[in-house]
Amino acid sequence: MIDTIANSLRRFVQGTLRLGDLQTALQGVVTFDFADRRQCAVYFSPDVRLPSVTFTCTEMVGALDRYLAFDWSEEDLHDWATVIRMLDSYFDLEIGKCAPDDVWEMIDELMARGVSETLDREYVKQLRGRLI
Repeated sequence: MIDTIANSLRRFVQGTLRLGDLQTALQGVVTFDFADRRQCAVYFSPDVRLPSVTFTCTEMVGALDRYLAFDWSEEDLHDWATVIRMLDSYFDLEIGKCAPDDVWEMIDELMARGVSETLDREYVKQLRGRLI
């Protein structure tokens, strides 16, 4: 079960698993409440501990690229950032080309902007430029 959860979290952060599929994979372990984009919540089963999953700057760039290529909607990008932030204690950001604080700051910006205003592509291009 833990391997399946870890694999689902890995695939989500890599952008190959959509939010709905992640919710199905984590059913009974973690529940996400996206009823209102302004107040998202996460509920954990007390019986299961989530495994840690490493992600890198490459996954962050990949998420931005999927949005810029019109493969993801604004909501997809916002939800991706929101899930990563809500589960941040289970995602270990690998130190590499990007400073971890910069990546977490961008995730927070994507979450906030996705709620308060439109995530326009020019803004996302600027974020991507800060990573490369």
